[in-house]
This record gives sequence, C-alpha cells and structure tokens, in this order.
Amino acid sequence: MDVNLRGRRALVTGSSSGLGEAIARLLAAEGADVVVHGRDAARTRKVAEEVGAVAVAIGDLTTDEGADAVAATAGETDILVNNAGAYDHIGWTDATADTWVRTYEVNVVSGVRMIQRLVPGMRERGWGRVIQIGGGLASQPIAMQPHYNASLAARHNLAVSLARELKDTGVTSNVVAPERSSSTPWSGC
Repeated sequence: MDVNLRGRRALVTGSSSGLGEAIARLLAAEGADVVVHGRDAARTRKVAEEVGAVAVAIGDLTTDEGADAVAATAGETDILVNNAGAYDHIGWTDATADTWVRTYEVNVVSGVRMIQRLVPGMRERGWGRVIQIGGGLASQPIAMQPHYNASLAARHNLAVSLARELKDTGVTSNVVAPERSSSTPWSGC
C-alpha cells in the first residue's frame, strides 16, 4: 500500500525497540526517510541500520538538552510519532508522588518538548503529521499502574488540544490507541 510518504522525513521517538521499532520499520517500508531515536546508542544504531534510517538521534527526551539534540539531528521533520515512554508494574500502594511525576515527565512532557521543537517548522511549511501513541487504558484504566493510565489519558488530551490549535494549518494531530485483546491478560503496552 502506498500512503505517499516518499520524501517525507519521520522521527519516531522511542524507536530503538518494541512498538516504536515496528513503527519505524513500517514508515521506512512505505518510503519515508526515518530518523530512529533512542537513549541506548548501540541498540538505536542497530535498529537504524536494519530499517535503513537516514539518521540516528540519541537523547533523553525528559531533558531540554536531550530534546534539543534529538530535534537537531531530526532536522526538518514532516512526521513526528511521539512513542517514547515507560511504565512499570506497580499499583496505588507503591506509586509514590515522585513516581507519578516521573511517569508524566517521561510519557507526556517528553512529547510536548518534541512538539514545541518540530511543529513550528511544520506550520511554516504548511504540512505535517503529529501522532501520539496512546492506549486503551486512557479511557478504560485498570487498577494497576494508575500513574501510567493517567499519562495515557494526558497523551490523548494533548493530541486533541493540539489538533484544535493546528486547525486549517495543514498540520494534523492524532492519537493511535492500541487496545489490548480481551482474550489476553494485561502485560503492558
């Protein structure tokens, strides 16, 4: 299927493994010029080589410095997939206020940093796509991982707010929310 991505530059955050890696592979297969991002340089470079990425962006998106470095490497980006994030398997009893703050920083604010750095260029060019990777737990949270569930809800809200901000600019904002199968037990996303 050709979705007209040839010549479009795509940054997929958190693409050195898992779902982000799969997204990077798919975008590359569709002809996009993919920038693979991660914090582990060796693993990120390996994935970039395997998918035929045009660049490797190393940086911790929970810091302004890391986000600046990733944005500089990504360059003039047409497609931003905010996939980077983390979760753990703890519940209400063990999720301290610091755990909540750290989870929000990793799963939400890291995406905001990339939006603030890359969307202005998209607006100037009159074309761009911003995609938040969310999840079904945003609207149907489970008892475990309340801090993670809440961060997914924030990602969904962020995508809708950004879409309204970008109305009529040629830049879109969407959320992709993979659902877990009802026949399999919850093990993360």
